[in-house]
Amino acid sequence: MTSAQTEPLWQPDEERIATAAVTRFQSWAAEHHGAPAEGGYPALHRWSVEELEAFWRAVVEWFDIRFSTPYERVLGDRSMPGADWFPGATSTTPSTPCAPPTSAPTTRPCSMWTRHMSPPR
Repeated sequence: MTSAQTEPLWQPDEERIATAAVTRFQSWAAEHHGAPAEGGYPALHRWSVEELEAFWRAVVEWFDIRFSTPYERVLGDRSMPGADWFPGATSTTPSTPCAPPTSAPTTRPCSMWTRHMSPPR
């Protein structure tokens, strides 16, 4: 089945784009990691595909992901499937925050994962 719809159903206005989290990330990554400062999301996406290691290093820093044991490099083996991301690193979920640091506290939900080792009583 094909669709005759060729235009997006909705697009954000310039103000929404300017204040979006992805726009803030792109500006920060441009300053700190060489991401494109112009070109919006298409340029950021292209950079994320062409510069895998720089992009993922930026993501780790932006989200303040902390490793118990530091990684040796971002990408050990880029074979797909089966790429080796952050070889040597270990992490514990509680040490990883759910959002980048901001000056104001957030009330947004955080995704949490747990695994119960004992059967329920």
